Parts: sequence; C-alpha cells; structure tokens
Amino acid sequence: TRKCNLTCVHCYATPEAGRSELSFEDYQRLIDDLRRLGTLFVLFTGGDVTVNPHFLDIAEYASDRHLAVQIFTNAVLLDDEKIARLAALNVFHVAVSLYGATAETHDAITRHPGSFERTIRNAAKLHATGIYTHLKYIMMSGNVHEYEDMKALGDRIGVPYRIDVNLTPRDNKDMSPMRLRISDDDLRKIFLDQIHCFPDARPCSSEGSSQFSCGMGKTFCSVNAYGDVYPCIQMPVPVGNL
Repeated sequence: TRKCNLTCVHCYATPEAGRSELSFEDYQRLIDDLRRLGTLFVLFTGGDVTVNPHFLDIAEYASDRHLAVQIFTNAVLLDDEKIARLAALNVFHVAVSLYGATAETHDAITRHPGSFERTIRNAAKLHATGIYTHLKYIMMSGNVHEYEDMKALGDRIGVPYRIDVNLTPRDNKDMSPMRLRISDDDLRKIFLDQIHCFPDARPCSSEGSSQFSCGMGKTFCSVNAYGDVYPCIQMPVPVGNL
C-alpha cells in the first residue's frame, strides 16, 4: 500500500490520485502466479502494510502457499492479536523502522507523538514470539547524532538492528528527501564502524565491476499497490500492469 499511519519527513511513498489499490482477490491471484513461477520470498512493504485492512489475510494466503513472508513496518498498529496471528505464519523476518534513540527525535521524524514508544514495544513483542525481528535504523541528518545511542538501544532491548543509509526521491518525483542525507564524514564513520562487525571482510578488486551484481529484474522485481510491475522498487520504470 502507498498509505501509512505516519507522515515521516523522508518517506518516498506517495498515493496516486484516481487510482485504486489492489484488492484482496488481486493479491490472491498474484501470489498464486508467483508460486507457479517458483518464487521463494515475498516482501510486503508500504507506506505501512498494517494500514491495508486485508494485510493479515494476504500474509496468511502467502504463507499457506509456502512462500517465505518478509515484512517492513513501523509496527505502530500491531496489537497482541495481530502479532499472535503473524507468529503462526511462515514469516521469514520482520524489519521495524526506527528513527532515533529517543522519542523526541523519532517522533519529530514521524510527526506523530507516541510513535516511538509503540514501535519499540511492538518490536520487542514480535521478537519475543520467535519471529526473526530486527530494527532498521534509517540514518539521516535529523538522527545521525544519536547513532551510538540507537545501537545501544537495540542491545538494551535485545532486538538485532541494521543500519540503512539509503534515502530516495518520492514516488511523485519530489527530490526533497535527498536533502536529508547524512554527510560524507558521517557516512564514512558509520561504514568504518560497521565493517568491524565482519572480521572476514576483504577489499574488493578495483579492476572493473564484474564481481558486483544486482538482482534487479533477475532475482527479484517489484509490484506496487496499483499492480504496476517494476524491475526494482528503487527503479520505478513500469514494464506492465497486472
């Protein structure tokens, strides 16, 4: 879905006026097609997936057809009943977006007071069910000063975390989120810090790019809320519509 319960300052998802999002029946047909094609993983993202009134039914349908379900969410709208339903499914992992180590910073980015506490609480509940859950720290100019505290927060509540420094233009081609990117110095600091988590990492050859590969259009593709098919969510060039 392009819809969300928050209004984050950096969000790329913008609803398109006059277009209807896919119905539950559309998703059933899509999931059946994906299964016949040999798909292994399906990732539900948004906006925020929990805003879709059929989200749990869609996730359950995918799980029943033996797809490994992945979910990106802010977790704000998840309650105990919804978390219990997810725990019964074939959920490969859930990534919960977090934008600061304090309510002041996080809620300033989401522009919804109280979202920090609900996100932290529900991420911990998801993790406690045995679902592999991690906090996804979206780093930007408004929260990079809390980078060390954000890491400490994940350690304190016992939920793994990952660092994400990618910000992209909005779906309506508004470039304003790009102004929130962190500086080169902060980027270098974070990458040098994170590389220590991978003691076996080796430098890559600088001779050409043959050892680097992107799965765009080869090992994955993207279907948006209106049925447009893209090679990748970050390359919204439509190749057709379902």
